[in-house]
Amino acid sequence: MKAKLIRRDLSSFVNLKEKYEFSNLRIRGIKKANKKNVKITKNFDITDFYNLLKDILLTRHNASPVHKLDELILLHNLFPNNILLRKIYNEDILSGGLLLFVYDSTVHFQYIAVSDIAKNDGSLDYLISNVFDEFKLSHNYASLGISTENNGKVLNSGLIRQKEGFGASSLTLDHYELKI
Repeated sequence: MKAKLIRRDLSSFVNLKEKYEFSNLRIRGIKKANKKNVKITKNFDITDFYNLLKDILLTRHNASPVHKLDELILLHNLFPNNILLRKIYNEDILSGGLLLFVYDSTVHFQYIAVSDIAKNDGSLDYLISNVFDEFKLSHNYASLGISTENNGKVLNSGLIRQKEGFGASSLTLDHYELKI
């Protein structure tokens, strides 16, 4: 049909129904977090997470979340079983979280926010491991999102390595343009 490829992204996923292996680095992070007083919450008290997300995106990537806070609250209110939030606390201080979009067979990591503390204490490793455990009986896949930037032109090699450390495989997402 003479469609033109206009973008190609690399996306990562974990098949939760098959054996997946964490890298030694991720396993060490989980063990480190287990030794600390980390706690995971499963409520949708999103404001503090959203503020952390905004701060991280702005300072590290000069970017903003695609969704506004009120949009995420509305989405959760419309789809309370499909828009979920998992936050992790270290010594009762928010250190990170995952905003999940849950579909029939897939749990998609829509937003990940991790403080500098959580980057070093294994909190993110612990949280992702727990989310995999939470959904592996009910869902087939965990979608960790894309690792490309600049409209698919640049691969963020550190990000893809991190995802592979959780046992992720990758696939390409092609975007085509069709003139009609």
